[in-house]
Amino acid sequence: MSDLLAAALNYASHGWPVFPLSPRSKVPQIKGGFTAATLDPDKIKAWWSESPMSNIGIPTGTDTFMVLDIDPDKGGEISLIEITAQRGKLPDTVLSMTGGGGWHYLFKCPAGARNNVGYLG
Repeated sequence: MSDLLAAALNYASHGWPVFPLSPRSKVPQIKGGFTAATLDPDKIKAWWSESPMSNIGIPTGTDTFMVLDIDPDKGGEISLIEITAQRGKLPDTVLSMTGGGGWHYLFKCPAGARNNVGYLG
């Protein structure tokens, strides 16, 4: 089993639906993109057996979690420093590095909050 398949199955086991993205990309590999995301282990295994190097997509801004995406090449680090200086430290959370050298801060989505930009803004 590939590491990516194992990770996709692990995410799904935590209730986070997944879908395949083109390798080293954010482009969905399946019709329907994020709307086709699933928790079904058999479907996940089939997708990753067809393309074992697929990146893993997880829909955000739903009742799963929200993502604060910091892109240093677009001024994200400076903006984050300014925001935290004005509003205080971000809560402790999961942090993952992106392929482009940025960061994703993952936050549990509060009930009823469906729009990342509107809610976080």
